[in-house]
Amino acid sequence: MDYLFQTDINGALEYLEREPGDAIDVFQTSLQPTLDYYQGSPEARMALAQVLFRAWHFRDVHRTDFSVSRYGRGIHTAEYLALVDSNGLFDYMMTNLYLIPVEDAISVLQELLKHDSTEKAGRFLIHYLRIAHALREDFDYMEAIRFLLSNKYSITGDQRLELQRLFKDQLKLCRSSRRTSLENLMAILGMPPCSDVTKKRKRIEVLVSPVQLSIDMKEQWELTKDKSHRNAFILICDHFQKESRAFPSLAATEISGLPRALISQTLFQKLAKKLDDTRSKLNQRKKWCLMALYNQIPGWKSVLTAMVQFTDLWIEEWIHPDVSETFLSLISSENLIIQSYQHLRRLLNVLQLNVIEKRKAEDVCRFFYKLLDRIEDPAKLVALRNFIFTDMIHDHPMTFNLFGSISVVDLKIEITRALNQHVRLENGCTDSHVLRKLLMLSILYPYGVMKEIVSECIMSKDKQRTIIPLLYQMDGLCRLGITNTESGKVTTLFDEFFQNYLSEIRSDGTNINLADVRAFFRSTTQDLKEKSNDIPVLGPYERAAFSANIPINLGTFLRDQLPGLLAIPNDSTSIKLGLEILAAACHVESEQWEKLTDITTLPESILLKAQPIELCFVLTKIQNLRYSNSLDLPPQYAEMALTIQQKLSAAISLTTNYDTTVYSHILVIMKKLEKDFDWRARMLWSDLDYSICYRHDPSCAKITVPSAVKSLVHTLGGSCQIFEGREMQNEDPWAVFFDCCKLSLSFINQVFAVIHIIRRRSETSSTLMLSIGKRILGRRLPSAVLRPNVR
Repeated sequence: MDYLFQTDINGALEYLEREPGDAIDVFQTSLQPTLDYYQGSPEARMALAQVLFRAWHFRDVHRTDFSVSRYGRGIHTAEYLALVDSNGLFDYMMTNLYLIPVEDAISVLQELLKHDSTEKAGRFLIHYLRIAHALREDFDYMEAIRFLLSNKYSITGDQRLELQRLFKDQLKLCRSSRRTSLENLMAILGMPPCSDVTKKRKRIEVLVSPVQLSIDMKEQWELTKDKSHRNAFILICDHFQKESRAFPSLAATEISGLPRALISQTLFQKLAKKLDDTRSKLNQRKKWCLMALYNQIPGWKSVLTAMVQFTDLWIEEWIHPDVSETFLSLISSENLIIQSYQHLRRLLNVLQLNVIEKRKAEDVCRFFYKLLDRIEDPAKLVALRNFIFTDMIHDHPMTFNLFGSISVVDLKIEITRALNQHVRLENGCTDSHVLRKLLMLSILYPYGVMKEIVSECIMSKDKQRTIIPLLYQMDGLCRLGITNTESGKVTTLFDEFFQNYLSEIRSDGTNINLADVRAFFRSTTQDLKEKSNDIPVLGPYERAAFSANIPINLGTFLRDQLPGLLAIPNDSTSIKLGLEILAAACHVESEQWEKLTDITTLPESILLKAQPIELCFVLTKIQNLRYSNSLDLPPQYAEMALTIQQKLSAAISLTTNYDTTVYSHILVIMKKLEKDFDWRARMLWSDLDYSICYRHDPSCAKITVPSAVKSLVHTLGGSCQIFEGREMQNEDPWAVFFDCCKLSLSFINQVFAVIHIIRRRSETSSTLMLSIGKRILGRRLPSAVLRPNVR
């Protein structure tokens, strides 16, 4: 029937597009044969009323709603009212209006009142006031009444009598805040005041209102002796029953032409019969909840939310396959997964899990696992994972498993199975099924997923090519963490894994392939979409800190984790590992170091935000320990520490014009070196010290050299000053001289600037000195650092 009337309207609209004319006559001529065929029966008129309402009210969505004619013209308001009147559809129209949401019904009536120019406009008033009375907010109610105050209406004798009775009833029942608006409307319409209202005003104040109901529920909970989980659900259901309307409604879906049954009739009858077998208080409330969903009464979404929040009371019904599928689909479509998680967490934290309760908890966990498995969108999985992690981390360790001791599924096996199925596609992406599975598992066990992926990478360099792209697509998994409010130190999932990994190495002596670790850090600390900078440590700090395209936050790792790793005494494994990581971050082989002249971006780099002075100081300690034979460190790693420190010093020296605090910090370090370290440590810092001093005051810039070389170089034409700190006895001056050349490029520059002085002092040794000096000069740093032109 609906289809036939819709076809008639489509034909009329198509005709009007070709031949514009009297639209009302065209519509009536097209609809009349179908109406006559059904002999004008009530069913036919109801169907016609619904089709006309759709064609008028939803004409703006004709391109996206298949229940509306595809012709954009639709039916205009005046035409709609004329067709309603000519076919006697007013009562059917109002029946439909009572079934749609109150706010929508008020908007529809206001639109009709604006365009109804007949003497019949007053016929809407009774229905308008009844629907407005159901508005929950006082502001909305007063706005609805204010709309009526701006117009005049013709009211018949019968309408006037009915309005008087309605005003009398509403004045008794309405809140005191609404009475003034209602009395003003009565005066505008010429209605006499209700004589008995004043006498009963005090009684009106104690009538139950929606606001009072919520207070009563709270008070009732405080007064009840049984504060059990079960009784809380019963009390909430009683509150819903008082607040809900007494009629069922499929109106919104019927009018829009998109019917959708939340629960099938067969399933409803099956569950209702089961609940009737045991007529307890709880089962009676559960049956009412099912009826609310089946009939889709206004507020059914709130009922469903309450059901989800008390899943443990429903799980016996929901675990059956046919029932489970219905409620899994319903909860997913209504976006109630967060509420489901919150209930699960309370259940696992609060309940005393005896045998019965533990079985119930297992069923709830299994239900939640199936619920997660229905999420197809990776972005939604990531958002849910981040929310749950942030919520759990306040009172759980970062290694938490959401299900705790409940063994619903072996998450480690599931993670391993997913990784075994991982195949990198030609476009560099991961199979969507595997990615979705890993994202889902990262909601339940984020540390476990991250640990398995990273372990695969650092244990075998060959797997990095296929596994690391997967880590990029996990959208910030390694970055999840917590910030210490006192120290500001950030500890991420990756940091936690790294510390546990080091503990395993120290405890069981596991061999570690340092080259694989270095390759891993080299590949995971850069944005694959931004390859403009070949040196990760000189990349922008903001991008490293907040970009989801970079798995590991190099800035916080260098600042919070690496200094501690390098500073562990008598642990050469940790120190070698730290140096490899730092070498990867600095990419010491990069040719960009030779071209390092653009200092405008350096102040915002990762290096300058990661406390580089302390990092260089730690490197100095390492070299000092090796010189004193206190640390068993292979020569290549001592050389690596020296090279990294020189690179970092070069970058730091280029930023002193922007960060004046560096200068004062360097002075503090230099005084500490004089007091606690030998001349070699001082020479390691001489390039940075000389460059910074030269920029601030060229006349005071001097290189501090050990007293052992005084007989050879004196003060190099006034460019050096003698270091009178701790010296080693019987040092060979030339051995010290060549070590100074190796440790300080600024010293070499000054030597060649005043080479004639040294030649006069020792002609026989100058050739040897020049050959070794030239060899050392083969490892030059950028000219911008080696700087200062000394004449």
